[in-house]
Amino acid sequence: MRQLIDDPDIAAAGVLFEAAARLDRLLDRGLREQCGITHAWFEVMMRLDRMPGRRMAIGQLGEEMVLTSGGISRLVDRMVEAELIARKRSSTDGRSFLAVLTGTGQRRLKAAAVIHAQNVGREFTGVLGAKRTAAVVEGLELIRHRGDSR
Repeated sequence: MRQLIDDPDIAAAGVLFEAAARLDRLLDRGLREQCGITHAWFEVMMRLDRMPGRRMAIGQLGEEMVLTSGGISRLVDRMVEAELIARKRSSTDGRSFLAVLTGTGQRRLKAAAVIHAQNVGREFTGVLGAKRTAAVVEGLELIRHRGDSR
């Protein structure tokens, strides 16, 4: 029987989480220093930019960002204050609110995307190379979509 603390599956997950946390810190630092926004703000703006009407229910946004309702509320409040997004009441559900990417947010996202792509290339894909990056992405996609059809 192998020792649980030496379990290779636990070690593999640990390496994944540690690498992801390090990458997030590096990318956050780059965006803060070079663009004046956080990595979380960049992720919110990217998600909104990909949605029809550049809008999404704040609750859904919180779920996708894996944030508590309080966490997403604080994040949205700060981004509204920075005029990157607006908060609008839903026309279909009067109790819920939408986050909407503003024109200022679109411009900041476009400028930050160039810098972010360079940083991702230097800190992630450039380290792994094309073949390893493709394999990592393929494996992570399997995990991300596991159980989608259940």
